[in-house]
Amino acid sequence: MRLVAAVVFVLAVLSVVLVLSNAGASDRYPLRLAGWTVLHDTLPTLLVLTLLAGAAIAGVPLSLANWWLRRRVSGLERELRAVREVRHAPRGPAPPPQEASGP
Repeated sequence: MRLVAAVVFVLAVLSVVLVLSNAGASDRYPLRLAGWTVLHDTLPTLLVLTLLAGAAIAGVPLSLANWWLRRRVSGLERELRAVREVRHAPRGPAPPPQEASGP
């Protein structure tokens, strides 16, 4: 959970820095890339959306793996508890000794 909070914090700081640093100068110098003009407000938005998409693409499989591992660990803990209960369970009274009937 701390990792998710750290990633969200970094993305928020980066988005603020990108928006503030790109506020004035980009009006005069739009970015042209392969015939596509990126205006001053579009570039920070695209960068932040790309970062969020990357975090989601990485986060979904990691969340699923984490969920699966927690489920597996809880199942193994249940099995271990059952084995310990059986091993440490009080035993019933000992059966009476049988008399040997011999010739």
